[in-house]
Amino acid sequence: MLRIGALPPLQVSPATLVTVLLVAVLMFPSLQGPGLSAGRSALVALGLGLFLILSVLVHELAHALVARAFGARVDHIALTLWGGHTQYRAERMPAIGSVLVSLAGPASNGLLAAATGALGAIAAQGTVLSVAASFATWLNVVLALFNLLPGLPMDGGRALESLLGAVLRRPVLGTRITAWIGRAIAVGVVVLPLSRIVRLGGAGGFSLLTLLWALLIAGLLWQGASRALEETRVQERVAALDAAALARPVRLLAPHTPL
Repeated sequence: MLRIGALPPLQVSPATLVTVLLVAVLMFPSLQGPGLSAGRSALVALGLGLFLILSVLVHELAHALVARAFGARVDHIALTLWGGHTQYRAERMPAIGSVLVSLAGPASNGLLAAATGALGAIAAQGTVLSVAASFATWLNVVLALFNLLPGLPMDGGRALESLLGAVLRRPVLGTRITAWIGRAIAVGVVVLPLSRIVRLGGAGGFSLLTLLWALLIAGLLWQGASRALEETRVQERVAALDAAALARPVRLLAPHTPL
């Protein structure tokens, strides 16, 4: 665990290096072109991979700080192969608090996109700085929009889950609806690159790598949505328990009665 001042403890998995390299590999072909040599393109691609991890950290810090503002205890922030998550506990948080905590992450990526977009606008066109700023803006826009998708386990799904739970007065139903939306999104994550490959009549190495990455992300999303559905089943079983039906009469015995 890393500790930086008053910020929540930070847990960084070595697998984040894999994320950096994978992002660099995916970005490298798009960076090759006039004005950038292969070496510079590789360096910019690696820099963008590192910037993505930094963007994820800012995203999770936004979650943590807003959660603290609503009285939650933030245990730690974790950066992993799949991005990151913020572990926090709140005994009672109003629906609006849960919504704001969920939306804080994508909002922070929107601000980063605005900052890098402004930097790219003032940089000389065609320079390394302008190219890097353009791609950094694109990464944060994608990160924000993807997390805003209204299905679990994405932030948009968490926000919708809280709203539905408050409006319907049935939190379990809100979770179930957003979990099924999350499953549909997981399927869509695979269908989109697969349909592109079919439309182009084949798949090159880059398309196959994109499809593989999409399959891994879809698996993670499906797993998260399925876990939420399982939690609703457990909650319903617990709610259906009747303490009176489970109770048994107590027999009082004398201290020396053999059992």
